[in-house]
Amino acid sequence: MRLAKAVSRRRFLKGVGGTAAALSLAGGPGRLVWSQDGRPELFVRLFTGADMTQLDPAKMGVAADWFIANQIFSGLVRFIPGAGDVEPDLAERWEISDDAREFTFFLRQGVQWHRGFGEVTAEDVAFTFERYADPSSGSIFTGNYRTLSGTEVIDRYTVKLVFSEPNVPFILSDLPLRHGFILPKNALQELGDEAFAQNPVGSGPFSFEGRIPGTEVVLAAHDAYYAGAPTVSKVRMLPIIDETAVVVALKRGEIDIANLTTSEARSDALEDAGLSVTEQRSIAQRYLMFNPTVEPLDQVEVRRAIHDAIDRPSISRFVYDNLHPAAFTYFPPTVKFQSGEITTYDYDPDRARALLAEAGLPNGFSTSILVSNRAVSTSMAEAIQAMLAEVGIDVTLDILEHGAYTAKRKEDPDNVPILQHHFGRSSDPDSILSGALDSSSFQPG
Repeated sequence: MRLAKAVSRRRFLKGVGGTAAALSLAGGPGRLVWSQDGRPELFVRLFTGADMTQLDPAKMGVAADWFIANQIFSGLVRFIPGAGDVEPDLAERWEISDDAREFTFFLRQGVQWHRGFGEVTAEDVAFTFERYADPSSGSIFTGNYRTLSGTEVIDRYTVKLVFSEPNVPFILSDLPLRHGFILPKNALQELGDEAFAQNPVGSGPFSFEGRIPGTEVVLAAHDAYYAGAPTVSKVRMLPIIDETAVVVALKRGEIDIANLTTSEARSDALEDAGLSVTEQRSIAQRYLMFNPTVEPLDQVEVRRAIHDAIDRPSISRFVYDNLHPAAFTYFPPTVKFQSGEITTYDYDPDRARALLAEAGLPNGFSTSILVSNRAVSTSMAEAIQAMLAEVGIDVTLDILEHGAYTAKRKEDPDNVPILQHHFGRSSDPDSILSGALDSSSFQPG
């Protein structure tokens, strides 16, 4: 959800969502900074507290970047807040062929790019999806568009996307996400990829004004936004990792809105009558990924032993105060068409020890888990570390700043025996399964 509509210190900003649930808080009594045009500035904690890395949607793999980009760019469609469905954005309407291979979009007229780059047209839409699909562009979403066989600009405001096979989930699983943001052809060609990634041009409610690394990202109101000028003049997004510090900043009135994920921050905030708190479920899940090329994780008995040694309901209850429910499937409760009839495998440390003995490791073994330094990640990892120690598995936590964590899992996977990861895309079940399990969703290496 974007900031373009009415926003106040006590209104919840729905960003890109949390891990299984998230808290957003509007600050209590404090200061508002007013601009010369009489509109307030909004101070917001960057999602997860991580700093911005780059804002080219084709190469966007970090949640904090997506959080920023969601205010800068528009897609053909966008999610309806809280509904798990979509509504028109840049496209006023669309038509789908009977075989779900051709998608024709009819664009709003008069939508303007930031910084004077002109009107959004069908040429921009065709350029955007060709770029997402092109491996030579550096896009990380080529797998999503591997069946895109062509684009056709019918007229200035009408464009057709053609796929080589039926693409039923396209509208729900791709278009509302970051790899559905429409990009300005002229701006990218004029600025170049690297400059665009650090100073992007979009058509959303806010334009990119500037950044002080490690301090803030500043967005300015795009008064020519097609849905109307935003009611705040600027949004200042602050990278604050520590959630206890975030709560302190909220209480002091130093920030206006924050997304929180830890139970400690949740309890603290709820005790403070000056903070307005809203809980919002998301579709993301956090889990462990095993590298089966690293011994002894190449043995299925060892992987099953780790599974049986982890008490997920206890992590949910004692680490997260039930803010994040235990997951037993890739589908969180908010996903459409989910069946409640799922076979689960309960916590059983005795079975875990027996499986390790069966694998020839009666005394256990040592390994490591790569973990992001986000609070929601480290608290879960520490609980897992203690549980695995109970069955003889000695775990070292390799906790890295999130940018370094992302780089290591991509560039040095052979030295990552176990990865603690999170995944969440849309409410379409096909998107969840293909994104997590289809090899075409992962670039070579």
